[in-house]
Amino acid sequence: MAHLSEADVPMLESVNISEIREPIGDTTNGFGWNSLGFLRGAEIHSFHTKGSRFTVVELPLYRDRLTDLSITEERSGGGTLPSDMALELFARCPQLRTCSVHVYDRAGVSGTVEEPALQLSFLHTLDLRCGGVFSCAVRQLFGGLSFPQLKHLKLRGNTNSLYGSQTIYYPPLLHASPLLETLDINIDMFSKTSLNNFLHELSPSLRKIQLCDFRPQVEGPSVFDDEILESLIHTDPSPCCSGLEILEIHDPRCCSFSDETLMRFIKARMLKRVVGRFNREIQLDIRQDLQVLVESGLHLELVYLPHAAPVHFPPWEGLSDTPMPFFRAA
Repeated sequence: MAHLSEADVPMLESVNISEIREPIGDTTNGFGWNSLGFLRGAEIHSFHTKGSRFTVVELPLYRDRLTDLSITEERSGGGTLPSDMALELFARCPQLRTCSVHVYDRAGVSGTVEEPALQLSFLHTLDLRCGGVFSCAVRQLFGGLSFPQLKHLKLRGNTNSLYGSQTIYYPPLLHASPLLETLDINIDMFSKTSLNNFLHELSPSLRKIQLCDFRPQVEGPSVFDDEILESLIHTDPSPCCSGLEILEIHDPRCCSFSDETLMRFIKARMLKRVVGRFNREIQLDIRQDLQVLVESGLHLELVYLPHAAPVHFPPWEGLSDTPMPFFRAA
């Protein structure tokens, strides 16, 4: 593609580059990403790349014209950008409307919690995945950016990294995103205290919360328990997430609250849609108590572990004179 120039593709609007595992060329001999003249096309407003190996800030794009940007890593746990480079990239892309970025910070990177210095005035959809030292990425990005028009946020990360205990700082993100409507997060990013604080900082504009959990099955119960859910029911002077309409729990490890508390929450908040998958058997069939709400439009979808079938042991098991099994001839 090195022979193509912007003049050859004057109407090119979108570029998608996937899975380049080796450098595109030997930059010491004058060939590299800067040699791809077609990337200088004046009409390019969308750029997507996955699993590629290059320094994104050096791409010969008109970044101030990009409205759609996606820089992701194919392999789980990896990341394409350190958070400081992501900040530099965002500073050069002031027109972004949608963005999906995987960042990865190593130990020793210090983040900032200063007031946001950069505003992405038009960004309405952000998918951010943080690997490595998750707290550094959160501090760097949400301490340095504000999103006054952000409506849809998907945030992925895991604080249980090889780098040990991490302190997460969320308020800059929440205070700088007053129009947030949908939130998709993995619950294992939080301690119980930080989850409670996070939920109570959310904007009244929030309509939908979607939860998942990336912890191994062997780990303990979720921090999203009865106490957390109760705190969302009884909040003075006004309820937390007062505009909430949809709660979706797509991983059975996400929550450890009871059916009774869930029923009280649904009744108190008058939700429109509740989807829950639980890593336990049903405790209380709440469908009958919620039937009036269902008939009024509530979509209720609850999935539990099936009841364990009783195990029957023969009375002679373990005795020295246990009879031989009886087989019927074919």
